[in-house]
Amino acid sequence: MIYMQTQNKTKNSTIKKSIFAILFLTGIMAPVLIFACSSPININTLSASNITQTSATLKGQITLCGILEKATVWFQYGTTTSYGQVTSEQKNYPQYGPFTADISGLTPCANYHFRAVAKDDNGIIYYGQDMAFATKCNIVSPTVDIKANSSDGPVSIAYNSPASLSWTSTNATSCQAYGNWSGIKATSGSESTGNLTFSKVYTISCAGQGGIATDNVSVNVTQNMPPIANAGQDKEVAELASVVLEGSGTDPDNDLITYSWSCGGGTLSNPNISQPTFNAPSVFVDMNYVCILTVSDPYGLSDFDSMNVKIKDQTPVPILPTVDIKVNGYDGAINVAYNSLVNLSWTSTNANSCYASGGWSGTKATSGNESAGNAVLSRTYMIICSGDGGSASDSVIVNVTPVPQGNLTIEKLVRNTSDGTAWLDSVSADPGEMLSFSIKITADSSAVQDVILKDALPNRIIFRDNLKIDVVYQSSDLIAGLNLGTFNSYQSKTITFDAEVANKNMFSVGDTQLINTALVYSTSSSSSDTAKVVVKKESPTDISTGLTNNIFFDSFFLPLVIALSLVWLFRARIIRFEEWLDMRNKIYRQFKAKKILQFRCAKIKAQEYIGKLGFKRG
Repeated sequence: MIYMQTQNKTKNSTIKKSIFAILFLTGIMAPVLIFACSSPININTLSASNITQTSATLKGQITLCGILEKATVWFQYGTTTSYGQVTSEQKNYPQYGPFTADISGLTPCANYHFRAVAKDDNGIIYYGQDMAFATKCNIVSPTVDIKANSSDGPVSIAYNSPASLSWTSTNATSCQAYGNWSGIKATSGSESTGNLTFSKVYTISCAGQGGIATDNVSVNVTQNMPPIANAGQDKEVAELASVVLEGSGTDPDNDLITYSWSCGGGTLSNPNISQPTFNAPSVFVDMNYVCILTVSDPYGLSDFDSMNVKIKDQTPVPILPTVDIKVNGYDGAINVAYNSLVNLSWTSTNANSCYASGGWSGTKATSGNESAGNAVLSRTYMIICSGDGGSASDSVIVNVTPVPQGNLTIEKLVRNTSDGTAWLDSVSADPGEMLSFSIKITADSSAVQDVILKDALPNRIIFRDNLKIDVVYQSSDLIAGLNLGTFNSYQSKTITFDAEVANKNMFSVGDTQLINTALVYSTSSSSSDTAKVVVKKESPTDISTGLTNNIFFDSFFLPLVIALSLVWLFRARIIRFEEWLDMRNKIYRQFKAKKILQFRCAKIKAQEYIGKLGFKRG
């Protein structure tokens, strides 16, 4: 016990001598009182009571020694031994007795230190010893109730007859059977014990976020009476601390009984005594462990009882983060005109990082504001913030009022670039020739937004790139869809690209018509047009390879027959070849003489012309 001496030693000595003389003269156990008090005030700190999540009652006891009759008392308290907070002073407190003070505004799930304080009339302060207590937590514990034949038990049944078990629970996610049954059970249900020949105890433990709850029911079979187990009251202990389990057992037949404890966690000093010491493990959250006491008699009959040991986690509970996002200063969904500016702002608490999702993305500060630009489409903007206590999210919706849109017209033409034709609705082409396609799109008197063009070529016309929009080269995919953006009123855009007709192996003889369709569409309208390519494939020339397919006949026998027939015809003068040959020679000679005459005449005319010009013959 500590006290502060603020007077000098001489004064104390004088006071003590005076006290001694008065007590001695009055004859009231003067020697005993002098040696029983080590100081004028004895102050003791007692255990706190009425502990809740946010309040408690502090207790102390004071004894005044000597001539002191009254003192002033109060308490110091706080989360450390430095305390930091005090209760109101209680003045003129009598010589002996307990005193209390109620405190509130405490933090749930927290450890507090406190001590009693006293002060005499001379201003000397005396301190009691440091004590501690823990406030209760907010977690809701589960409950479970098991019955036999609709009774909490114990119930008695005839030998070799069944009992019906039924159970219900609250705030539980799973249940486990112990004792004379086992296995995982539903959080509520019913089940038959089957025919029993000796008494049994059915224990069920149900677990939830708030820990574990246990209940049991005894079914007694009328015969040799089993012992009765009592696991005692539930216990509460801080992690890594110890507590004694207050088990007991009785036997109606006064048989010698034995004890056996089993617990769902922690360790026991000796599981085979009625009241072992339970050593709590380290936990991350408050946990409830079920301890089951089994009491047995020498004849194989036993009884079970269970109790809960609640282990308090000493780690401070993290606080969940919060986040709030607004659009143009509003929480809810808002409607904005097309192409209007959208501003986002957000704040959060207990968060150390945030990121965006939905209509925006990326890592964000834990609070801030940002422009989302001009809105042309309805979007949802979400932000997720994380902290030590978990994560939180919030979102806002921006609905964009659509702008009235007009209609589109489309004109598609084709030309054969290999043959140099003009732009036409339909052209002829040979296999392998190059083509060019032109697509002209025009808006009417109203603007059209988000215009998409698709052109699916027939499978025998091959796309050869050179895609252009108003003669500007593009690298987009026309087949999948080309985004042409917004068309103002009466605006036109011309799209051109090259293609090639497949080779002749892909076509049959004759004309093949290949029709190419272009489709343009927006959210308000669509239109299409076609261009036709007529592919011509000529029939190949037949080449005679013989009269028959017999090589010997066509190559040897048939020519021999023809030669012998010609010889016979000449010799029989059926064919007058010599006369024909003479006639041909006569015609040739006449032709040759005519040519020589024409040449000489031409030569004479040339010489006469040269002479007129004054040149001599060479």
